[in-house]
Amino acid sequence: MKFRAVLVATSAFILHSSAFSAPAATKPTKNLNPKLFPHTPYVPPNPLLNNQHVQTIGGAFLRDPDLTFKADFEESRVRIPTPDGDFFDVDILRRRRMKASSNPKIAVILHGLESTSTSPLCQSLSSSFVKQGIDEIHCVCFRGCSGSPNLTPGGYHLGFTDDLKQYLTDHLPQSSPKYLSGFSLGANVILKALGELSSSASTLHIKSASLLCVPFDCSLCQPKLDSPGFNKSVYSSNFLKTLIAKTVDQHSRGLMNSIPDFDINKVKKCTTIGEFDDCVVAPIYSFTSNQDYYRKSSCSQYLDSIKVPFLVINANDDPFFDKGCYVEEEKVEMMKAIYTDEGGHCGYLGGWAEETMGSFFRWTMDEDGV
Repeated sequence: MKFRAVLVATSAFILHSSAFSAPAATKPTKNLNPKLFPHTPYVPPNPLLNNQHVQTIGGAFLRDPDLTFKADFEESRVRIPTPDGDFFDVDILRRRRMKASSNPKIAVILHGLESTSTSPLCQSLSSSFVKQGIDEIHCVCFRGCSGSPNLTPGGYHLGFTDDLKQYLTDHLPQSSPKYLSGFSLGANVILKALGELSSSASTLHIKSASLLCVPFDCSLCQPKLDSPGFNKSVYSSNFLKTLIAKTVDQHSRGLMNSIPDFDINKVKKCTTIGEFDDCVVAPIYSFTSNQDYYRKSSCSQYLDSIKVPFLVINANDDPFFDKGCYVEEEKVEMMKAIYTDEGGHCGYLGGWAEETMGSFFRWTMDEDGV
C-alpha cells in the first residue's frame, strides 16, 4: 500500500506540472463507416506518466473533471423496480430550458466493477458528452452500487444485460437519439447488450456507443488481473474487499438461502477474483463454473451482431487485460478500435479518452444528421 501511495503522489505531481489540450472535435465527411472516424493519437501529458500503474491509479484518484456544466443541468435520481423483485438506481442530468416538443439527445453511461455514477470517470465522461451536444446524461448504477443494498442474491456481472435493456426499452422516450458509453465491466455489458439487441437497436434509436477498456475475452483477462505481485495485492484485493463485504451482508439477510451449495466460509477465504466468481457469481447465476461464466459473458462473441457504430479505446499496457484478447478492427464491421501503447486501465491521464469518446458521439450525430 505504501507503493500505491507513492504512485498516487508521483502521478499527482507530474500531472499538475503538465499542460495538455484535449483534441477538438473534427468535422467528419459524410460516411457511415465508423473506421473513418478521425481522432488525435494519445500522447501522455508527461513521459513519466507512461507507467501502467501510475496511469491506472492516477486515473482513479486524480481525475479532475470540469463540473461547471452542471449549473445548466437539473440533477435527479430514479429508482427502477425490476421484474425479479429488485431495483437499480439511475442518476440523471437534464439540460434546463429544453423545449417540451424536442427530442433530447440522451447518453446512457455504465460504470465498471464496484464503481458508481459519482466516480471521477463518469463525471468526466458526462462533461465531455455535454460539450458535444448531449442533452441528458443517464448513469445507470449496477445493483448494489448506488449506496443502497439490493434485494436479491448477487446484483450484476460481466454479462448481466437485463437492467440496461429494461431501462432502454421501458424508461426512455423511444424517439430520442441514444448514445451508450461504458468502461471496463460496463463496456462489456453494453457490447453484449447491443449484440443481443442486434437490429432492434435501431427501433430504440440507439445511434452509437463509445467504450473504454473493453475485456473482450474475460477468460484471458481474469488470470491477468489475479496474477501474483502488484495486480493481486493491489487491484484484486481492493475489489474483493467490497465484493466479499456485500456478499456477507446478503448472506446475513438470508438472500443466499435459495442458492444451492452456497458456502459463505469459502467466500470469506477468497483471495482472487477468479475464486470469488467461482463460488459466488457462478452459483447465483447458474453458471457451472467461473470459466463457464467468462465464456458465456464475454462480449467478443456478440460483436458481429451489433448494427450500430461503436468506438473501442484500449491500452496495450492495461494491467488488467491480456492483450491477446483484443479484437482486430477489420474483423468487425461496425467497430472503430483505437489501441494505444500507454493508458493503463481507465487511466489516460490528461482527458484524451473522454474527449475522443465524446467526439465520436458528435461525429455520429453529424453522420446521422441529428
